[in-house]
Amino acid sequence: MKKYAILGSLLLFNASLSAQLMKKLKDKVVSKTEQKAEAKIDHKIDVGIDSVMEGNVHLPSKENQSQTDSLRSNGGRDKAEVTTKVGFEKGYVSKYDFVPGEELVIVEDFADDAIGDFPAKWNTSGSGEIVTIDGLEGKWLMMNNQSNYSFNSLITLPEDYTIQFEIMVSLPFEWRNEPIYFAMADIKNPNNFINTSHYSLNDNRNITFWLNLHPGANTSNFNGYGGYLMNNTSVNNIVNEKLDLKNYFIDKREKLPLKISIWKQKQRIRIYLNENKILDLPKILPTEMNVNALVWQTLGLQEENKYFLGNIRVAASKPDTRNKLLTEGKIVTNGILFGINSDIIKPESYGIIKEIAALLKENKEISIQIIGHTDNDGDEEANQNLSLKRANAVRTMLFQEFGIDSKRMETVGKGESAPIVPNTNAVNKASNRRVEFIKLN
Repeated sequence: MKKYAILGSLLLFNASLSAQLMKKLKDKVVSKTEQKAEAKIDHKIDVGIDSVMEGNVHLPSKENQSQTDSLRSNGGRDKAEVTTKVGFEKGYVSKYDFVPGEELVIVEDFADDAIGDFPAKWNTSGSGEIVTIDGLEGKWLMMNNQSNYSFNSLITLPEDYTIQFEIMVSLPFEWRNEPIYFAMADIKNPNNFINTSHYSLNDNRNITFWLNLHPGANTSNFNGYGGYLMNNTSVNNIVNEKLDLKNYFIDKREKLPLKISIWKQKQRIRIYLNENKILDLPKILPTEMNVNALVWQTLGLQEENKYFLGNIRVAASKPDTRNKLLTEGKIVTNGILFGINSDIIKPESYGIIKEIAALLKENKEISIQIIGHTDNDGDEEANQNLSLKRANAVRTMLFQEFGIDSKRMETVGKGESAPIVPNTNAVNKASNRRVEFIKLN
């Protein structure tokens, strides 16, 4: 049985920078032992998320995995009225302008991977395993010390796209732990990267943007910190800067988990931590850079300290998405996200809803129909109810948070009845879990 206190937030950076960025973080984590009985593996992580989320975090037996997977799409209560208060899980502020891409390229929530296994679509230079955490949705990749993590093969990305993922950390956290590092890389020698170097980015021919984040500590004298590095040695272009992240402490419950959003537009890159934009670099990326690998890296983890990675979404951004409602009479978005079996809108959805609200304010003669859709997981009738609840939640949010007249909005739930692609894989299912806005006049 494993015991961890899970709380907090974190991220990424190049090994060459770690010495100058390391600071102190204290406390420690109880080690794990693995139990086996009658050929069944039963992994558990017992955690308490401060005094708010008490209880165990489990790695259930593989034969019970279907119980977890069955939670991915279920129904719920009757239609919500506009007078019902619907809020984001955590308070995002109006300055948050991140808009996720609309065409999904990668969706990785580890739903198809068994608890205790290493994910099938990934590879690593070290080790890791899939876990679940009580009080949090879905599955997570538990990352171990001195390891690189990446997809099995190189990826193809368009010119403009968004990247989203979430990071957790075990607590208490040994002060000597290094940040977690994330790289967007243009790999020049794929064979060396995949087959020889175990997903190392030390080849100087690669073009790499590194981001690292450290959560700080729940002490008054240790603040969160981070940095970024643009490494393009082929043209002698290296940018290395530190980030002041003093507001990101591991005892900040409202920061749990840390949601990282990256918006790439040509040479420009914007990076958000939860509701805060921490970087906006208009010309940082070389014009010749074609990102074909995403790498997460752990370096100096002490004893049983861990990072946890989950909820990865990469999507192509399309130009002038908002005005599609005017020009084509329809907007389809996967950027409005909800909790599992829930109509509570996730905070990272704020940007796209804000844009739609602005469009409706500018064009007061327009009325819209909001349509909710699900994938085909779970019961058909339950999915129908869930899709309607979600459409109503969006309508309520537009009314209560942005002042859009409720009489201009009607809602429909179509459940799993109108897929745009077959429900055959994670990307397709995520594409079918969507919200549509139809212009009525």
